[in-house]
Amino acid sequence: MPTTTDGPSGAVPAPRAAEKLYNDKHLISLYNRFARSLDSPEAPMNRWLDRNLETGRRALDIGCGTGRYSLMLADRYDEVVAVDLAPSMIEIAERDRSRPNISYQVRDVLSMTPERDGVFDLVLALGCVINVGPPEVVLDHFRRLTAKNGLLLIMESMWEPGWGTREWQVNFAFRTARSVWDSTGDLDDVSAVLQVILNPTWLEIAAIDVPLEREAFIHEYTAALPGATIEEECKRLGLGVFAVSWRAVERE
Repeated sequence: MPTTTDGPSGAVPAPRAAEKLYNDKHLISLYNRFARSLDSPEAPMNRWLDRNLETGRRALDIGCGTGRYSLMLADRYDEVVAVDLAPSMIEIAERDRSRPNISYQVRDVLSMTPERDGVFDLVLALGCVINVGPPEVVLDHFRRLTAKNGLLLIMESMWEPGWGTREWQVNFAFRTARSVWDSTGDLDDVSAVLQVILNPTWLEIAAIDVPLEREAFIHEYTAALPGATIEEECKRLGLGVFAVSWRAVERE
């Protein structure tokens, strides 16, 4: 398990490091406010999803959190299965973002199988691959959950120098806080951002779950998902982001 982030780590990320975050309901409430403050139709992630999402019968939202994107899927798919390891996240999702066609579940996605859970016309994983496990394992699993002609959409942060160090995290926190202030003008929103990103648990997670650098990312993802489209122009809060779209032409 890496303890420093002077460069991209070759070690396998701890697959459950983020679970520590989910034991604090107050922190989760702050996180929910923080996430809402960044959300708008013009946000880069929302624009990318709007361009790439289709319609269909079944969708799987992996690491759904408080259900922000589950609602978007519910407008396009007959059935949405939204899974997250954090009971407190699912509790908020069921309370604030309930829909008849969304099934929120406290669940480890690696426990899902095509035989038991079926396959999905859309598999969506936003910012969660490094929290689940090694990419070569996780991507293979996501691929097997994708129906023939179905779509797998993934968005992950891009590694940058200093990732996870205290200095990097402080700079990211205040950059994000400034963005939120410019967007909402609400000091409580700004306070929530700083409390979440500078929380000791969040700092620990950032130091453990280290994104892949550009070359390693492209290598891992093109090997696991032949024919995938990888975009790099998506930017969020000044942080580089990879956006991946892959079509399951055949079922394995």
